[in-house]
Amino acid sequence: MNRAGGWLTIGAMVLWVGSAAAATVAERCEAVKLKVAGKYSSCRLKAEAKAVLTGSPVDDSTCNGKLASNWGTAEASGGGMCPTNGDLPDVQDQVTTDADFMALKLTGVRFVDNGDGTVTDVATGLTWEKKDDLGGIHDKDDLYAWSATGTAPDGAAFTGFLATLNNGTSGDGTTIGGCFAGHCDWRLPTSAELQTILLEPSPCGTSPCIDPIFGATQSSDYWSITSSTDGDPDGAWIVYFDDGGMSIDTKVFGSYVRAVRGGV
Repeated sequence: MNRAGGWLTIGAMVLWVGSAAAATVAERCEAVKLKVAGKYSSCRLKAEAKAVLTGSPVDDSTCNGKLASNWGTAEASGGGMCPTNGDLPDVQDQVTTDADFMALKLTGVRFVDNGDGTVTDVATGLTWEKKDDLGGIHDKDDLYAWSATGTAPDGAAFTGFLATLNNGTSGDGTTIGGCFAGHCDWRLPTSAELQTILLEPSPCGTSPCIDPIFGATQSSDYWSITSSTDGDPDGAWIVYFDDGGMSIDTKVFGSYVRAVRGGV
């Protein structure tokens, strides 16, 4: 924020007396957009609440209409001086994601089946791939090497499995489709992330050591993206879904995989 002012001497004290300068056009535009985004967030949460009470899908059409109108007004009033322009889709997606996650959080349910081959962990915000026995890319029986060359992430887990999930296409160069469950940022989980979906307490008393909501699961070792830090670059951490244990395995060996997205 711009500030203006001067020095004021009172006895032995010298004080800086500041006054806020008038906001710039860019700052006013930013402030208006923040207010518009705040109102949209409130509207979306109210729509979520109504859906809970009626048992019907979330109807955010009114919220979206007001957002588009007010956002357009804010950018027009900025006369091209707004810090950002054309960012409505990103803001709308973020607020919608936050509202949907808040609604899930308040259900008190840990794991939510999204109905598209994925499961959301409300505790962590991570979305996980469900596995199956159908012989496709999600089949639980497929083994993948972490590395083909020995150390680099260039094995079939990356070049085959993840590449298939993230194989997006576009007809207009902007809109992307064809990725698994509508997202193109699937990855292997860290070893710590994999441990979050193990059944508690550990070691597990059942095998496979995972909630059945995640679909078919091998009672065996699953790759993480976490490489070994013990001076052995050809090793990466694996998590065992038979008893919840962990160890380091050689990257060129085959293990099972489960994709994840979200998180930091």
